Amino acid sequence: ASEELRADREVVLAAVQQDGWPLKHASEELRADREVVLAAVQQDGLALEHASEELQADREVVLAAVQQDGLALEWASEELWVDREVVLAAARQDRCQALNWACKFGHTACAEALLRAGADPNAANDDNETALIMACVEGHEACAQVLLQAGADVEVDAGGSGGEIYGTALMMACFQGHAACVQALLQAGANPNSTSECSCEDDETALMMACVEGHEACAQMLLKAGADPKSYDRALASACAYAGWPCSADDGHVACVHALLQAGADPDCGLYAALVDGHLACVQALLKAGADPNRVARENSDFSETMLGATCKNGHVACAQELLQAGANPESATSDGQTALMVACSCGREACAQVLLQAGADLRTASTNNETALMWACAKGQEACVQVLLQAGAEPNDGPDRGKPLMMACCKGHVACAQALLQAGADPKSASSDGHTALHDACCAGHTACAQVLLQAGADPNGFNSEGETVLMWASKMGRQTCVQALLQAGANPNDGPDSGETPLMMACREGHEACAQELLQAGANLESATSDGVTALMSSCFSGHELCARMLLQAGAAVGPVDNRGCTALIVACQEGQEACARLLLERGADANHATSDGWGLTPLMAACIGGHEACAQVLLQAGA
Repeated sequence: ASEELRADREVVLAAVQQDGWPLKHASEELRADREVVLAAVQQDGLALEHASEELQADREVVLAAVQQDGLALEWASEELWVDREVVLAAARQDRCQALNWACKFGHTACAEALLRAGADPNAANDDNETALIMACVEGHEACAQVLLQAGADVEVDAGGSGGEIYGTALMMACFQGHAACVQALLQAGANPNSTSECSCEDDETALMMACVEGHEACAQMLLKAGADPKSYDRALASACAYAGWPCSADDGHVACVHALLQAGADPDCGLYAALVDGHLACVQALLKAGADPNRVARENSDFSETMLGATCKNGHVACAQELLQAGANPESATSDGQTALMVACSCGREACAQVLLQAGADLRTASTNNETALMWACAKGQEACVQVLLQAGAEPNDGPDRGKPLMMACCKGHVACAQALLQAGADPKSASSDGHTALHDACCAGHTACAQVLLQAGADPNGFNSEGETVLMWASKMGRQTCVQALLQAGANPNDGPDSGETPLMMACREGHEACAQELLQAGANLESATSDGVTALMSSCFSGHELCARMLLQAGAAVGPVDNRGCTALIVACQEGQEACARLLLERGADANHATSDGWGLTPLMAACIGGHEACAQVLLQAGA
């Protein structure tokens, strides 16, 4: 029906008097109309779901609904869940579901009445949740006792259909910390070692669930009732891992830790979990019980961590101090040689770094990849850690050939780290064995601020690597316009290049970086420079199809006629590569459509286009008189 008719009281009233469910489609105003809703629930009690909140709290309306369908009780207000007449009315329609609801809300008298009326204490809903499980989730011990006396099965596993509740009644009681329910279930013969097929973790037990939430009283009951010692270690890890949850009390988890340790749990099994999240009280208890402060977690995997590294990674200074006092080696490392100091510095945990240095951590220690703590700090941009390390005496120029701290900082654009290193004496001109410098790194990556800091500190703007490539060439090739500007302002020669004759302008034009090419031309770049093969910047532009660069070069005065060592003009190059726009531009500027190479082949632009199958270029040439 239209929205107008859904708001028509007479139409809606006629509809719900036939079938209550159309109330769902009525207007909001009519879903708050008492007469309309009453008519609807008398036909279908579940229509109560779509009534207004006010009418869901109306005793007469709710009573009419549950008398038609007991499941309508689910949509009644909380005040009516404790109304004995309403609950009993619901029970007469569906004793088993009503029993579940009565136990969920702790209505012991209603539960007893329903059981006397023949309700099945083991009936379950679609998620396999029984009345006993619901009572134990909510902590209604009296209801649980009534159900147990009526023969409720303590080992039913809920959650089969993906419900929010999973596991046995005992597991749920332990998870929620309802010690009285736990005691009642154990006395009734509940197995303390039962597991759930629906658990997120394999073989999760009630003991683990109690320890996850820090319910020490429940854990103690389970231990006394015969909880499997094999589960102690995982329960200990659970208690340590979740000790800092804001919804849980820290002391409850610590009490669980103490209880498990007294029962024989291995303290090493909980230490890593406690350290990762910084649960100091748990760490202290575990170390006192003999946990090894130098153990490596996941030792044979790609993610191994030392105990010190694990806690420093997350900045837990107090835990790190506890480990060191317990004998942790500040130089202990993973299989790849990574120490806690490296981890702390890469993560920006300067306080942890200071603690480690005070304990004797060696600044010069390097990993199997020759990475020091200073290199890690620079690579990650952790300036505070860089300062800590430099103040402690770290050498700013130490590092592998292509991994000096200054290079690492500039490669990633960490200008503050670069400044700190330079102030501490890092050499801005330091180069690798192939002539690579920090300035190369900064300009290649486009980190102009780093480039400017290096230039101000004395880096050579005309520096070149072992292949003769200048920093300006790298910046031009990568299209780093602001770096090109900085280098030119610092005195970089726009025409310097390797013995091959390649120039920054050629690189910029080949890659299509018009803005960089413009900067170079304004700084005096030679338009007609050619490589040892005779290739010019214009040819480079046309080869790659960068029409804008080609147009800029022509406007600046580049000649269209020069040939390379094969005798090819820029037009032949453009036609070979099928660059129609560049070919058209060159012809407009007077390029010879019939020029032939002098290498014995006599290659013309038209021949080049046809050999490559470039029809558009061929048509342009024919129109130009080829």
